[in-house]
Amino acid sequence: MLQPIDYRDPSVWSQWRQALADYPHVLKAIDTVEDCEVNLEDAAITLALQAHLEPDGSNDWLARFAKRYRSSICREFRHQHGEFSGAAHLLVIHLVRYLESDTDCPNLLIFPVSLWVLSQDLAEFCQAVD
Repeated sequence: MLQPIDYRDPSVWSQWRQALADYPHVLKAIDTVEDCEVNLEDAAITLALQAHLEPDGSNDWLARFAKRYRSSICREFRHQHGEFSGAAHLLVIHLVRYLESDTDCPNLLIFPVSLWVLSQDLAEFCQAVD
């Protein structure tokens, strides 16, 4: 079972910044998420506009966008991790790197997509892929 992310813990944000320092677009996304008071939907819409996408502004835009990558994300997690377990804040780093290297997810949206996916019940999220 995934251990939830404590967004109030500044060390989590520091770990992400340190581990993902080679990804300037991810650092920009981290700043944007923090600037939006960790409202992933607001941050994702802001970042989508900067990435020249046209989000519709609905409350579930990020969920619908993230589901575009469900098949590849679930396949990766099953391949690398078997069961969905571990500290979600560490899995964010893995998922960011995976989305960066192996998908066409826009760079600015990789971080909010990763956070959104790992805030879900992954077994349920991936059930549609089975």
